[in-house]
Amino acid sequence: MFHQRAAKVLCFVFITAIGITLVASQTVTCYTSSTTCTSTSVILTGTRTAGQCCLNRGGRSYKTGTSTTCTPCVVYGFFQFLNSTAPSTTVYQKEGSQLTGYLGFVNGTFSGTHFVTFTVPDNNRYIKSFTPGVLNNAATRLQFTLNIIQDNIALQPPLSVPVSALVDGSSEFVLPFSATILDADVVTIGFRESDYSVTEGASPPDQYARVKLAKDKTIAQPLSVQVVPLTVDQFRPLGIPLPDGITFADLTNPAQYIPNGPMDFNKTILNLTFTSSQREMNFNVAIVDDLINESDQQFICIVRLTNPSVIASGNVIIKNPSTVIRIDDNDPISIGFGADTYTFTKGQQIWYDTVKLIKDDGVVSEQTFTVTVIAQPNAVDNQAMYDKDYDIGPLSEQTFTITPDQQYVSIGVNIYDAGLTGTLQAKLVSTQVANTPSYSAPHNPTTILLILDNKVAIVGFVNRGAVVTEGGDFIECVAVTDPSPDLDMRLSFYIQVLLVPDTADASDVFTSDGPIILGPFDDTNRMYCFSTTALADEYFEGNQTFTYSLTLVGEQTRVVVSPNVTMVTILDNTTLTIGFDPIQYAVNESYFYVTFGVSILGGATIQGASVGVMFSTGDGTALAGQDYNQTAQLLTFKENTAYIPVAVGIINNGYYEDDIIFQANLALQSAGGYEQFVTLSPAMATATIIDDINGVTIGFDQTGYSFLENQRYARVSVRVLQGQLKKSVAVQFRTIRGSAVVDDGLAEDDESFSAQLLAVSPSGLVTIAPATTLITIIDTNSVIIGFEKQSYQISKHQNQGRLPVKIQVLQGTFGRTVLLHFKTRDGSAIASTNYISIDYALPAMNFSVHELTVNVSIIVNDLAEDDKVFSVELSLISPSSRVTIAPISAQVTIIDDSSVTIGFEHGNYKISKHQNQGRLPVKIQVLQGILGRTVLLHVKTRDGSAIASKNYISIDSDLPALNFSVHELTVDVSIVVNGLAEDDKVFSVELSLISPSSRVTIAPRSAQVTIIDDNAIYLVPTKATYVLRENQKQAMVCFVAAPVAALRVNVTVVAMEDDVPSARSPQHFIASSVRLTIPPYTPPQTELCVAFTIIDNKVALEPNKTFSIKVMPSPKVVLLRPISHVLIVDDDAVSVNFTSSNYTSVGSGYTAVCVSKDAATASNINVEITLTSANASCTSGDFSPVVYSTVLVAGPAGVPTCINVTNYLWEGRSSFRMSITKVTAAEGIVKVGAPSSASVSIFNAGCLENEDTFLCHYVFGTFLCQLKVYNQLCCRTCGVIC
Repeated sequence: MFHQRAAKVLCFVFITAIGITLVASQTVTCYTSSTTCTSTSVILTGTRTAGQCCLNRGGRSYKTGTSTTCTPCVVYGFFQFLNSTAPSTTVYQKEGSQLTGYLGFVNGTFSGTHFVTFTVPDNNRYIKSFTPGVLNNAATRLQFTLNIIQDNIALQPPLSVPVSALVDGSSEFVLPFSATILDADVVTIGFRESDYSVTEGASPPDQYARVKLAKDKTIAQPLSVQVVPLTVDQFRPLGIPLPDGITFADLTNPAQYIPNGPMDFNKTILNLTFTSSQREMNFNVAIVDDLINESDQQFICIVRLTNPSVIASGNVIIKNPSTVIRIDDNDPISIGFGADTYTFTKGQQIWYDTVKLIKDDGVVSEQTFTVTVIAQPNAVDNQAMYDKDYDIGPLSEQTFTITPDQQYVSIGVNIYDAGLTGTLQAKLVSTQVANTPSYSAPHNPTTILLILDNKVAIVGFVNRGAVVTEGGDFIECVAVTDPSPDLDMRLSFYIQVLLVPDTADASDVFTSDGPIILGPFDDTNRMYCFSTTALADEYFEGNQTFTYSLTLVGEQTRVVVSPNVTMVTILDNTTLTIGFDPIQYAVNESYFYVTFGVSILGGATIQGASVGVMFSTGDGTALAGQDYNQTAQLLTFKENTAYIPVAVGIINNGYYEDDIIFQANLALQSAGGYEQFVTLSPAMATATIIDDINGVTIGFDQTGYSFLENQRYARVSVRVLQGQLKKSVAVQFRTIRGSAVVDDGLAEDDESFSAQLLAVSPSGLVTIAPATTLITIIDTNSVIIGFEKQSYQISKHQNQGRLPVKIQVLQGTFGRTVLLHFKTRDGSAIASTNYISIDYALPAMNFSVHELTVNVSIIVNDLAEDDKVFSVELSLISPSSRVTIAPISAQVTIIDDSSVTIGFEHGNYKISKHQNQGRLPVKIQVLQGILGRTVLLHVKTRDGSAIASKNYISIDSDLPALNFSVHELTVDVSIVVNGLAEDDKVFSVELSLISPSSRVTIAPRSAQVTIIDDNAIYLVPTKATYVLRENQKQAMVCFVAAPVAALRVNVTVVAMEDDVPSARSPQHFIASSVRLTIPPYTPPQTELCVAFTIIDNKVALEPNKTFSIKVMPSPKVVLLRPISHVLIVDDDAVSVNFTSSNYTSVGSGYTAVCVSKDAATASNINVEITLTSANASCTSGDFSPVVYSTVLVAGPAGVPTCINVTNYLWEGRSSFRMSITKVTAAEGIVKVGAPSSASVSIFNAGCLENEDTFLCHYVFGTFLCQLKVYNQLCCRTCGVIC
C-alpha cells in the first residue's frame, strides 16, 4: 500500500549545549483518501494508469483525482536550529535550559501561505512559549520555545513531551516530534561521619556499630545502595579514598575476617534504600565478640550504587565513600580457679587434670600471664598438712605461666594417705605476678582442697547358704571383714537382722521376738552370732527357703554391709502315705459300677505341694471288657485334697457263673522331686463281682482231693447235685494253677490247684455248685535263694549311677512262688544324699522266674568326696521251711570318681604401690569340680626382685578350710607403701595341700605379683630464668629432684632457640642436648647441673638475648617446669674518641672533626661534641659555647663519622677547643675514650688586626647575623648581637 512504502529520512545524532537531537526516518502518507492503492499497483515514475499509485524514490509523491501525473506533495517537519537542513523527531533537553525549535517545509512543492498552530500538553516541569503563525515563501521557519524548570528533585525519569503542529488545520503532512526532558539534578550521598566506635561485647550476644548515611536532595524514586564491610587489606587496593584526616598509618591493628577462622565483624553486605524525602538512614554493622583479649581494632565500610542505570546517569555522586569502624576491645582477662572446691580421695594421686587456673568465659589472650599459687591451711579443725597430706610441688608457693594459646593451666596436686583421719581441708590462693591493664580482678582467687577419707568398714555374713532339716538348729555369724584385724576401726555401729520370707516364713522358724540387733561392732568386737531353729510340722510341702538380710541401725556412711543377705534352706522330712481305703469291694453283677476310694493315710497333709498317683485296673477272674470296664486315671493330691473316689463300670453279661474278681493298682507318678517321701500302701485293692442269677446246680462230688506228687494222676468226679436239667447244658471243666501230678523235682510248698466247672452256655436256671474242688500236691524238695555276690562296687559316674543287683536261685529247682522283700540300709553312704533308698516287695519268683534284678540308683554329683558304703538286704515275706535266704545282705561301695582343681584366680597380679592402700586381695578358688570334702591349704610367699619386709609383707601360714560351702578364700597380700621411686618389683605367692589327695589338684601352684612403682621424681629448675654475662662463656643450668629415688634416671636437657628467636645458634650460643643423670638416692635439694656454651662475639651494645632450656619428657620424671630460659646480658663495652687530638685547616675556611669507636656495635651511638673554648685573632673575647651532635652507626670498629667546623670570618684564624661531652646508646655499655678532646685551628686568608672591628661589625652584623648562618660566633667585643 502506498502509505506503507513512503520514503525514509536518514537518522543523525546532534549533541548540543542544551540537549540531544535525534533525526530519524519517518513515513508520511500522501494520497487522496478516496483512492485505494495496493502493492501491485505501484509505479515508479512519470505517469500512471487508473488504479495505480505514484511513488517517487527521491521523496514523497502524491496523486490528485484521476490525473496521470505524479506530483510531489508538501511535507512539514521540526528543525532544531534555524539553519538546520534536516528535520528532527526527538530532542533531549536537560532541566534548567531552554528548548527552541522551528517548524518548516521539508520537501514537495511549497507555495502560498499556510496557517500554523502548536500544541504541547501542560506539565509543571516546563513553561510553554509560542504563538500561532504563518509559513510562506518569505517565512519558511516558525519558532516555538519550552523553558525547562530545574526543580531540585533528583533521579526523575526522562519526560517525553509530544509537540504537534496543525498546518492549515491538518497534521497529516507534519512529521511527528517530541522533546525528552532529562533530570539535571545531582544527589550526593555518603557516610555522615569519618569514623564510628563500638565497644566489643557491649550488648551480647551481638554488637553493632550504628552508622549513618546521608543524602542532600529529594529524589523521585527510591535509591538503592550497598554498604560493604571490608578489612583494611581488602580496602587498600580498591583506590577508594580514606575519610578526611585518616591515613593507613592510623589503622594500626586491622580487624580480621577469615571465613571459618578468626572473625572480628560480620562481613554481610547491607542492601539499603533511600526513600524520596529521606535525608539520613541509620544501619547496623554487626561486630563479633571474639572473646580475645587484644588491642582496639579497625575495619572499613564503603558505600556503592547498585542500579546500573543510576550509575550511568551520573546524577548520583558519592561523597565520603568510606568510613572507619573502630572496635574497642572489651574482653578483659580474669584468671582464677576453675571451681570453688576440689575433692580428692586419700591415697589417690591427682596430677594435671583436676585443679586448673582458667581464663574466664573462654577469653583468649594475646599476652602471657604469670600467676603465683600459694598453698595455705584452711581455717577448719581438720587442716591438711603440707608435705604430709598433700603438696603442689617441692615448695608451697609455685609459679605458673598461661600463654596466649592456653585457656587454662593445670596444677599438679599430690594426695598422700596419712591414715584414717576423716575429711581434711587445705586452701590454694592465686595472685597475679605481672599485672596488665587488660587484667580484671580474678574470679575464684581461692579454692578449697577437700581430701576425703576413703576407708570404710565392711561387715557381712560369714557363711552364706545354710541348709537345715526340719526340727534342726543352725547358727549364723556376722563379722567385720575389712579393715583387717591388724588395722584400727575407729567407729561403733549396730546391725539389724531381718527375716525376709520366701517359701518359708516366720512360722517355720523360731527366733527371738522382733528383729535381731547385733552390736556394738567396734575395734574389739568384730563378730556376733545368732541361732535359729527350723520348726518341724506335719505338712508335706517340699524344701523351703527364706532370707536373712542385714541393715545398719542409724546413719553411718562409713560402713558397707556386704554380703548383706544369706539364704537358708529348710529340708522337708515329712512322709506321706496314700492308699486304698478300704482294700476290698463287692458288687452285684446286676449293678452298674463299683467305687474305689483312694485317701491320704497316716495324718500328714499336703501344703504347697502336689502328688500325682496313677489309678489302673487289672484282670483277676473278672476280665476287662467282659466283666468290667478297664479304667486308668491320674489322681492329683494337693492342698485340701484328702480323698479321691474312682468309679469303675460293671458289665452284666447275663450268664450263670461264679463270683469273679479284678484288682485296682496305684503307681506313683510325681511328687515334685520328693518321691522318696511318698509311700503307696495299700497300693492294691480287689473288687468281687457277685453273680446274682439262680438255676440248676451242677458240681463236683467233693470239694477237696489230696495226692502225692509222684502219683500219675488225680481223679475227680462232676455230678448234677441239685435240680434237674430240662435242656442240655454244656459244662466246661478246667484246672486252675496246674494240672500235672508227676514228681517234677522242684522244691516247693505243698501245692494245690483247683478244678473248676464253667457253664459254656450259662442259663439263669443253672447253678454250678460246687463249681471248684481243691487238689493238693504234697512236695518234699527245698531251695536256696540269695544275692548274686556279697559285695558290689560302682563309680559315681558309672552307668549313669545305675547299679543292677541280681537275686538268684542259688541251689535247687524252684517250683513254687516265693515273695521277697528288698530294702537298703545306710552305712557311710546316706540315703537321699548318696543313693536312693529302697524298701518294697519284689515281684514273685517261681518256676519260670528264677532271677530278679533290682536297679539301685546312685546319686550322681560332681562333689569330690570320700568313698561311701551302704548295704542291701533280702527277706522272705512268707517264711517257709523249704526256702532259705543266703546271703541275706550285700555291701555296695560307691567309689568317688570326681576330682577338683584348686588354684589362684589369676596367674599374674599387678598392683601399683599406692593402689588400694597397698592391699592386694589374692583369691584362691575351686577352679574345676565341686568340693564335697574338707581341704586344708598352705600359702607362702617367695622373694623375687621384691624382698620381703622391704617391698612386701611375707606370708607363710595355713588357710581356713575349703569345703562344700566355702569354695573361695581371699588372702590379703600387703605391699610396703613408700615414696621411693624405683624399678618395678616381682615376687610370687605359692599354694600347697597340707594333706595330699589324688582327687585334689593344685593348679596353678604359684602366682606372680608385680609391684608397679607409681612414685615419680619431681624435677624443677632452680630458676625460671638464668641471667648470665656474655663473657662467662658457659651457662650452668641446675635442677633439683625430689623425693629420693632408688634408681638411676637420665633425662635430656636441650638448649634451643625460642619460638620468636632472640639469641641465635651458633652466633650467641651453641644449641645442643646434654644428658642429666639423677644418681640413686640423691638427697633432696641437691643441685644437678649441666653446662651450655655461650658465644662472646665481641659486639657491644647488643640487646639482651634469651634462649630456652627444655627438659625432654622421661619416664618416672614429672617436669614441674619443663621450659626455663637463659638471659644473655651483653657486657662488651665500647669507647668513643676523637680520631686526632689536633685538627688544622688552611685556606678552606672549614675543617672536618671526626670521632670513632674502638669496638663493633649492634646499635647506633649518639655523640655530643661541645666547643668549650675559642680564640679568634680579631677578637679579645671568647666564642659562645657550641654543641654538635652526630651518630656513630652500628657496625664494625674504626669507622669514623665527621662534622664540618667552619670559620665564617672573611680573613683571619679561628682557634678553639672541642670535647666529647656525652655518648649514649639505646642499651649496653658506652663510654668516652682518649683522646676525648681536640684543638681545632682554621686559617683563612689572614686576620687584619686593624680591621677587627670592621670585619666583626659589618660582616657579622650585616650579613651573617641577618642570615642567621652562624649566630653563635658573633663577637662580644664588637657589640654585635644576632
